[in-house]
Amino acid sequence: FGYLILLALLAIMRDEAAYVPRWLAGIARSPSSFDEVVVVDGGSADSTVALLQASPMYTVRVVERAFPDNFSDQRNFAIDQTTSEWILELDADEVLSTPLLMGIRQVCMNADCAQVDCVGVPRLNFHDGILVASPGYRGLDFQYRLHRRQCRWRGRVHEEVVGYQARIELNLGDGHFIQHLKDVPRHLSRNEYYQKLKGTIS
Repeated sequence: FGYLILLALLAIMRDEAAYVPRWLAGIARSPSSFDEVVVVDGGSADSTVALLQASPMYTVRVVERAFPDNFSDQRNFAIDQTTSEWILELDADEVLSTPLLMGIRQVCMNADCAQVDCVGVPRLNFHDGILVASPGYRGLDFQYRLHRRQCRWRGRVHEEVVGYQARIELNLGDGHFIQHLKDVPRHLSRNEYYQKLKGTIS
């Protein structure tokens, strides 16, 4: 196409030391997929930051900001720490499929040509290594985490992306997906925290 896609990998984290090595190993499979890797750390008390800064493949820029108990607020702050036009947001317990990792620049270029600025990626959720049913559009847990930088997030928890002009969804049959890999205790504790943020339990 004759032009360059600038793509950032972005994450918000806090106390994710158990997941950071796998997250880093996942992106290290393709050292040229991202032009910058930025993580906003929300005040980790474990070795999350040290592990990120020791990454042998990518230089991870860590920005520290106390988590404000609002996921959209933290994600929007994180977007402002990047310089790229396209951004992929990938949580600590997520890993990109190999076809998507290797082809993500082409996905962005195709989206640009179609005047699309937000891309939904199907996510496969695993609890203790077992694939679980996923609610959502077309029966898949689409995550709209690949977008141009003008997009923003709304909602304190279970946030949604806004500010896009047009969006599309990737095809699981092309091997394009996110693996969401967590154990059951993490799943339960996170759900409890999300409920607290929504104010439904004390």
